[in-house]
Amino acid sequence: VAKDATESEEKEAEKKINDIYNQLRSGANFEELARKESDHISTAANGGVMDWFGAGEITSSFSEAAFSLERVGDISQPIRTTNGWHIIKLLAKKNPPSYEEAKKYLESQLKQSNITSKAKESLITKLKDEYNYKVNSSSRQWFIDHTDSLIIRGIDDYRKFAIPEGTLYTFADKKITNAEFANFVRNRGPIVKTTNPSTYVNAMIKANSSDEIMEYENSILETKYPEFGEYINEFKEDVLVFDISETRLWNKINKDTTQLYNYYEQKKNEYMSPRSLMAKIYTYKKKGGEKTLWKVYKKNANKVNCDDILKEKLDPITIEDGEWYEGENAVLDRIDWKRGTERTTIDGYPAIIKISLVRAPKPLPYEDVKEELMDRFAEETYNSWIEQLNRQYNVMINDAVLKEMKDQL
Repeated sequence: VAKDATESEEKEAEKKINDIYNQLRSGANFEELARKESDHISTAANGGVMDWFGAGEITSSFSEAAFSLERVGDISQPIRTTNGWHIIKLLAKKNPPSYEEAKKYLESQLKQSNITSKAKESLITKLKDEYNYKVNSSSRQWFIDHTDSLIIRGIDDYRKFAIPEGTLYTFADKKITNAEFANFVRNRGPIVKTTNPSTYVNAMIKANSSDEIMEYENSILETKYPEFGEYINEFKEDVLVFDISETRLWNKINKDTTQLYNYYEQKKNEYMSPRSLMAKIYTYKKKGGEKTLWKVYKKNANKVNCDDILKEKLDPITIEDGEWYEGENAVLDRIDWKRGTERTTIDGYPAIIKISLVRAPKPLPYEDVKEELMDRFAEETYNSWIEQLNRQYNVMINDAVLKEMKDQL
């Protein structure tokens, strides 16, 4: 909901969030509704999932609603904050760290928070002077006179029909009306513990004016500070390039798995497995036993229980049975890879290698090379896109300016 939303827009937003809430209660999928309905761009694409946060790290009304959820999967009723309407689903909870675990972090945060707060307050004071900030004393007095304990506690609001027309405060070329301030109070909620209407109103005016002045300052930074404007323009250009790259390359690749698989089919012969063989290795752990091993093996090689016979007659003997790839076994790499029997030695012991099958190299499975393919496909697609842009747009270089820049460097 926009800060300057009309009453009808406010009602429409409330009606919409209640409709979403009713859908969720009827069994609708939270993640799908978040993707479809949420205005929060950074989380909507992820089904509404937020980063981990703790108490005090985000808007209090949002935090209170989130931490009141007890069970994973619980969903809150619609809640209103200064940023709009929200429905919260509990995905997980972390137990707080022990005091000793959190001590250093808390000390640094308190120190940094104090420094940041003072720096911000000093900046706002400077900007108020610079922009000739003035408060309408009669408007402020009206709010003090019409503030009671219910308003201070956030239970009640100022009556809209009773709020006087006019301006509460001004700065630069901005005017904040009494109605806008009353709306801020309603949406912001209590920010100070007090029973004194004057203290409360002054604190709320300070909070509201600080927000407005900082927002105004941020809106004119590029004009006020030209160097900053140039930096922002460069940043925007970088973001634009990144956004285009995401849209044209990575999002396309991640979503269009068919296109990536077709690319794999074109390139798969460049991603081959090494040769492999299926074999048995008989090693007779008795030096000088070459003739004995060969004699017993040759006599029983064609028998079904050949291995059992060799274990019985040639103790100790080891028998390895499996598949080996080229480069995995130094002994196998030095023999001739063909079906049949080969006599050799392993670590000085007589051995017989029986090769039953030799497999030629074959393309590696798609999943095994997917990540490497994705990088390669993205690079080729990017280069193709750049070539297309170069053909489409005629780039002219001002040689005189280029020479001047080189001379300055």
